[in-house]
Amino acid sequence: MTHAEIEAFLAICEHENITKAAHSLYIGQASLSTRLKLLEEKVGCKLLTRGKGQRTVLLTPEGQQFYQLARQYRVIMSMMKGIGKKENTTRLRISSLNSHATYLFSQIYDYFMEELPGWDLEIQDMKTIEACESIFQNMTDMAFVAYLPTKKEDLMVRKVLSEEMVLICSADHEYGENVSITELPPEKEIFVDWSKEYGQWRELKLGKNVAPYIQVEIMSQLEFFLKKKGNWAIVPYSVACGVLADEKIKRCYLKEAVPPRVTYCLYKEGKEETLAVKEFFLCMRQVIENMESDQIRIEL
Repeated sequence: MTHAEIEAFLAICEHENITKAAHSLYIGQASLSTRLKLLEEKVGCKLLTRGKGQRTVLLTPEGQQFYQLARQYRVIMSMMKGIGKKENTTRLRISSLNSHATYLFSQIYDYFMEELPGWDLEIQDMKTIEACESIFQNMTDMAFVAYLPTKKEDLMVRKVLSEEMVLICSADHEYGENVSITELPPEKEIFVDWSKEYGQWRELKLGKNVAPYIQVEIMSQLEFFLKKKGNWAIVPYSVACGVLADEKIKRCYLKEAVPPRVTYCLYKEGKEETLAVKEFFLCMRQVIENMESDQIRIEL
């Protein structure tokens, strides 16, 4: 079997669609199908199936096994090509917000290191402007942000996550299980600037000049202040999952719909084709899908 045939198989698995996979490899669908057919003949079994009228493809049990081996092959090939090069081809430098890194992304980082043992993963904590500058200086490979930069020239932007927003309060609150934000006292609010859309929604509901009890950025501070009687906050679903592990914090339900927090990935053009970035996106998809929640959606 050839490198091109294995890469064709991996592209189909990653895109779950023949048309998109062919486009990503800059070949026609007929060429892609030929490569897959040749690969299956050499392996001796069907690796993928596609039902009549279905656009997506599915892995057979044998395909699942071959997929894991094919990913290992890709990693080994990358490491072999990197021998003798000054640049570390098995290093990935990621910037993310504290709210991402503390809860959801920690699971993704852990899964990535399990899938790619021996790789160097460098985790950074930067806001959008800092992250953009670090990307331009080649100090960061990819940055996950909630705010888009005003100047996006020379930067690729990819929407990766969309999370519903959740109301959480101190366990000894007296607000009821289903409450309107206008019924919550602003002087008890722990505010986090999640996104531009969330800030605009809050101003619309509470008023432009209504100040919270305190504004924080670090998740450990959020947890600390939420334990005080009557304090409340509106947070992304992944943050709520982490914070609610503390029995002194409880979830309530808002009567109003809150704009979801959208997470974007920033990187230089061409970075999405590198092995490390491809593998990280695959790990992210797997972790999110394993959560089996409709309150956090993968947009890749």
